[in-house]
Amino acid sequence: MAVAFTCKLVKRAYRLWVFRFKAANGERYMGLGPLHTVSLKEARDKALDCRKLRLAGIDPIEHRKTARLEAALVAARTMSFRQCAEAYIPRTAPDGATPSMQSNGKQRC
Repeated sequence: MAVAFTCKLVKRAYRLWVFRFKAANGERYMGLGPLHTVSLKEARDKALDCRKLRLAGIDPIEHRKTARLEAALVAARTMSFRQCAEAYIPRTAPDGATPSMQSNGKQRC
């Protein structure tokens, strides 16, 4: 299990911290954050956490995805009906048609 922690140049002026590791399906890269936002110490701490997950046999990318999905699920469960309505109403057209109804060419009765 080879791991590496490097700074990668993505575009001419954009660099980010990357955790690289080998998985069953090949080599994987996990972004740890942009160089201008995440300090070297923070990036090293994040890489250490990733190494600990790998040592436990857990894919850090899948672990991060699962954590984000769980957080979104908790946020969705805590949203009230009023909050849902306030988030939905601005996405509808002035005539009350939803975006999917407009794309299908259907009119509201």
